Amino acid sequence: VLKLERVGLADNFFQLGGHSLLATQAVARLQMELGADTPLALLFQTDNLRDYATAVSAATRDRTADLDEFHDFMNELEAV
Repeated sequence: VLKLERVGLADNFFQLGGHSLLATQAVARLQMELGADTPLALLFQTDNLRDYATAVSAATRDRTADLDEFHDFMNELEAV
């Protein structure tokens, strides 16, 4: 969304020219591509893209764990 040739993990989204509309587009794209349901505010709260990626990864892991628990629960219900 920044239309830059190269972006590094130590870079700050907003220092590279990002703004609220581009942040919204980036988060929407992330949600479509990865299914990561992360709040828009997270991009504003992190200092660099490495921290943002770490936070998104943690949120995605938490979501996966929740889905795994739900799947196990559904299997138990089917067995009853």
